[in-house]
Amino acid sequence: MFAGSRGPLTKRQKVAGDKLIRVLQTLVHSNGVSRVAMRNIIAGLRDVYLDDPDASNLSIRYFVDRAARDIFSEVSIRQEFEYESGNGSFTLHFADPNALLFKLASETKSLRDLYADAWRRKPATREAPWNLVVAFDELTAGNTLRLAVNQRKVMRVYFTFLELGPAALCSVNAWVGPLAIRCCELKQIQGGFSVVMRRHLRCHLLADNSKDGSGLRTSGVPLRIHDQDYLLYARLAVLMSDGEGHQLLLDWKGASSLRPYVLCSDVLKKQSGITDDDFVEISCDDTARFKRVSRKCLFDDYDSRLATKERVAAGRVGVTRFTNLEKTLGYNANANGILADVELRDELELPDGLTCD
Repeated sequence: MFAGSRGPLTKRQKVAGDKLIRVLQTLVHSNGVSRVAMRNIIAGLRDVYLDDPDASNLSIRYFVDRAARDIFSEVSIRQEFEYESGNGSFTLHFADPNALLFKLASETKSLRDLYADAWRRKPATREAPWNLVVAFDELTAGNTLRLAVNQRKVMRVYFTFLELGPAALCSVNAWVGPLAIRCCELKQIQGGFSVVMRRHLRCHLLADNSKDGSGLRTSGVPLRIHDQDYLLYARLAVLMSDGEGHQLLLDWKGASSLRPYVLCSDVLKKQSGITDDDFVEISCDDTARFKRVSRKCLFDDYDSRLATKERVAAGRVGVTRFTNLEKTLGYNANANGILADVELRDELELPDGLTCD
């Protein structure tokens, strides 16, 4: 029954295929993959195949993929990223997070109920916005063939809102995943993951390159819940990842660098060789001596580093001196990165919003 089609599709097969796709698009919004939902999907597919013999020779996987692509096309946007080598560019297709949230809330009952309950507790207005949580982490699907470069490793980005409640945040139903990109591509594009997140957050918060011009910090995101229309406003409250994720996001040199703790300005690595009383090593057991980096110092240091990088390019500062400066400050100067975006800085809760999972 589920044999793949061979050769060009006949007119009757195309009609049967279109019918099957419409069924799949309806069934794809079933709540999860519970036994009941699975029975509904199987029953719907069986009805199509039994009622229309022209569909019996077509591949079920082909139509599942087509149905998914048709749904994704309604919310997808595209961004071009130049390769670091200068040879070509990479096109990333990902979901507009606001358009995706609108579609999911409109067509998924469990999500509608979740947002309706949260809205009754606290409406998300411009004056009192919700708190947006953005999480990101690498996912490795496996490397059975033991390839030297595992091209199945991807970086995934998800978001939710604190107002949905602790119980909801522990459930997969509360999280929306608009973006996934292969790590092998991230390593090749100019600016890396930091520039990808810069554009993603500009779309999410500031409506930059969005599908319908909606942004959580600008005009609000329209939601239709139980036949009522709402405008959702939110501020970015939490950026959550592991240490490696924050390293990629902020162009931080990492836990093995001279500055191994991204949130503190005076913490150095073990055996740093620096005996200045203004600094402590990370092995220090007196945490009261750890000085939390201020928002102003973070961005002032980064701007200074970017300006120095421009002087290096102009030949007014030596490369060695600049390299030593980067080591001292603990960050790489990335003119395309998220910290270099002056407009987006106002929306980033740094460093207080950084959370390690």
